[in-house]
Amino acid sequence: MISDSDKQHVNLMETKRVQFSVGHFKGLPTVVLENALIRAEWIPDYGAKMVSLVVKTTSEHELLYQTPLTKLVCPSYGADFGSFETSGFDECFPSIEECQVEVEEQGRLTSMSIPDHGDVWSLPWQYHIEPDGSLMFSVTSALIPYQLTKKVTLENNELIINYRVELTGTVTKMPFLWTPHALFSYQPDTTILIPKHLNTITSVCPVGRLQDQTKRYTYPRHTQADGIDWDGSVFAQQDEGLCEKFYFDPLLNSEDWFGFQDSRCRLMMNVDANVAPYLGVWKNQGAHNGTHNFALEPCSGIYDSAQMAQNNGTSAYVTANSPATWHLKLKIK
Repeated sequence: MISDSDKQHVNLMETKRVQFSVGHFKGLPTVVLENALIRAEWIPDYGAKMVSLVVKTTSEHELLYQTPLTKLVCPSYGADFGSFETSGFDECFPSIEECQVEVEEQGRLTSMSIPDHGDVWSLPWQYHIEPDGSLMFSVTSALIPYQLTKKVTLENNELIINYRVELTGTVTKMPFLWTPHALFSYQPDTTILIPKHLNTITSVCPVGRLQDQTKRYTYPRHTQADGIDWDGSVFAQQDEGLCEKFYFDPLLNSEDWFGFQDSRCRLMMNVDANVAPYLGVWKNQGAHNGTHNFALEPCSGIYDSAQMAQNNGTSAYVTANSPATWHLKLKIK
């Protein structure tokens, strides 16, 4: 919740040429972080969802996909993610799909149910301003005793998010799957930029061009049995009405940057590959809810389910003695 004292503290406060303010977005209170190049806006009560990311050039360009709804409603805990508007940047933790995971508690394995897209996207987060001018968001799970924090810093043309999760109760080891569920809008000239060594993919979506989930496809281009040349780096008109979700088979390196560019700008992302080495891509050209958007999803396990990641040995873990930390960087040019 945003307190009155916090409102007074952040209202147009200038720190190191970075400005903080509070406002409203589609009926809900927000906190804003901006400088001369970038403006970012979050709704703390809605899972600390980033609802706007504007690049300031000769004109302002909104990069995140926006819902046509004029009013947003905060979800109840454990709500079905697909029943709410899908836009902006939600935090998916500790799973994407609804599933069961095994946690260690007092020396025994205990099965726990994780709701759709995790449990933090539907919870209100607290926030405060750090002495260094960063925004600190935090949330305590209603499911498993853990606290997740993200520290957001704006430095020139780069938005840096540092994450930390620590166990706070009797659970001593917990698997987790984290991904930034950031939906971007695309233009006719948008091109996805991926490191060259990520050259094969596995589909996890049984529709679109890549229906065989047992096959390894080449990336960025693949010629299908029907002769159609599919290019995963662009949004071709021939793919209108389809969608794909795929993961790269090679792993990310910590020095890798990936992103997209079009006539508006170039946005590049970097992640701590020690925690999130798997990169997924969601391309929706109208098949899902009639919307058009895409996502670049570095992930701490595959595929989409914390339970599956635990079973196939790709899951990340946090233990009572060792909090997990990682970062996500977004650089806009």
